[in-house]
Amino acid sequence: MVENQRLRAREFEKYMKGRPRGLFIHLGFDMLKDGHRELYDRVSAIPTNFKIRDGQAQDLKQAASILVGKAVERIRADAYWAGRFN
Repeated sequence: MVENQRLRAREFEKYMKGRPRGLFIHLGFDMLKDGHRELYDRVSAIPTNFKIRDGQAQDLKQAASILVGKAVERIRADAYWAGRFN
């Protein structure tokens, strides 16, 4: 299942990169390893059985917020995309 997700992400990335000024942003928990190691360890240990506890849900929300924030910084640093997102 994980390999199928990776394959779909790679194929979509190829599609987006082939479009004029296409933008593909892959958000992976691995991006948390350097600056947020404890959070990375917690979210990586969450089982994928749809029985997420409140604390785990909060960790996932925090991780998503950090990852999306980093992506927005990258987008705003790109001269083409900078003025398109406020």
